[in-house]
Amino acid sequence: LDVSAPTVPVDAGQYWLVGWAVDAAAADGRIYLAGGWADTDEKSRWAEDYAGLFVVAEERVSGYCSTGLMPQGIVLSRDHAYLPADFGGVRIQDASDPTAPVEVAVIDTPVEHCTPAVAGDYAYVLGYDGILVYDVSDPSQPEQVGACTIDSYGDLLVAGDVLYSVCGHLGLRVYDLSDPTAPVEIGAVDLPNSAQEAAVVGDHLCVANGPYGMTVVDVADPSQPEVVAVCELPGLVMGVAGRWPYAYAAASDFIDDWGGLHVVDLSDPASPVVAISNEIRGQAAAVALDGPRVVVAAQWDGVMVFRHDDPTAAAPPPLATLLPNYPNPFNPRTTISFDLPAATRVDLAVYDLAGRRVRTLLEGPVAAGRKSVIWDGLD
Repeated sequence: LDVSAPTVPVDAGQYWLVGWAVDAAAADGRIYLAGGWADTDEKSRWAEDYAGLFVVAEERVSGYCSTGLMPQGIVLSRDHAYLPADFGGVRIQDASDPTAPVEVAVIDTPVEHCTPAVAGDYAYVLGYDGILVYDVSDPSQPEQVGACTIDSYGDLLVAGDVLYSVCGHLGLRVYDLSDPTAPVEIGAVDLPNSAQEAAVVGDHLCVANGPYGMTVVDVADPSQPEVVAVCELPGLVMGVAGRWPYAYAAASDFIDDWGGLHVVDLSDPASPVVAISNEIRGQAAAVALDGPRVVVAAQWDGVMVFRHDDPTAAAPPPLATLLPNYPNPFNPRTTISFDLPAATRVDLAVYDLAGRRVRTLLEGPVAAGRKSVIWDGLD
């Protein structure tokens, strides 16, 4: 649905798949879906190859790659998709050619299905004993380089130099990534038992809490996370995405409540306001953003595309300031610092004189303030 005129929504397209559309990512006008057969009975009726990554472009499936086992989520990083499969590890698929994605590696982890986090050259996945850190600078050859013992299992999210773990029964755990290979727990806060996914909006974390709506957590100081609001929403809130000043919550039907796509205004995070709600003919399970497009994975009903242009949104924040690295020249490492006047997404990379990317140092949402990243001079 095109909701640029909220009172007159227009259907912008719906894509049908075999089985469930479980999770979605979106970039450059394409939709990347994790989905396929939903249970063992359906698996026997359809070929096993109908579980995997589906690339949707121009209202049709333009590319596909099997995961063999049913994927339960998707994380897109640069040209690769990371799909956690039921007891099948994290499948890494090269989607640089979106018409012919290919599986290049598997991170073997025994956990049933928890969404990993990928930031720059590192992937964070869950094992039985905690968070496992993998070097994925070459995604075809992931190598474990670190670990962190934890007592919770949940979806992972990286924002700047902070890792968040959202667990249904143990709430939110916060880890410092100053050394990206050695996460250290620095904060925690209790959440409703159904907490399952989160997104960063400014200096706040929005958590999908199933029947309890969406919880807003102030993480301006990651070591002191604080719940500042709970936004009650119709349906079972299963997925959330964020773009200041809005959080987009996908909710499936629950008892007598209809599900849908809920757009929540967080201009005042302590008093969130539902700006728009659209009932969805199906079970909304996940949401992803690509410019003004809002993509909703709706399980049996495929994927739906909404459009949200907000003419009242605040002007873009001032530009970031990149400071001179120190020391310079250096051997063997140097510190690169920058100032952010407001929370935003940061992509920090080193390039050679020919313009080739040498190393990605930082990739993802970062809170306002001065930040520093150490580069060891390696590619």
